[in-house]
Amino acid sequence: MQILTIIKTLESVLFVAKARFIGGIILEIFSFYPKPPTQ
Repeated sequence: MQILTIIKTLESVLFVAKARFIGGIILEIFSFYPKPPTQ
């Protein structure tokens, strides 16, 4: 049971890290390309 708990924790940590990594890439893209004026 201990091993399963460790695996679940690692999976959640990897999921959060992957989400933050993808979010960082998206933020970099949006900051690199200026948004067209919406006015």
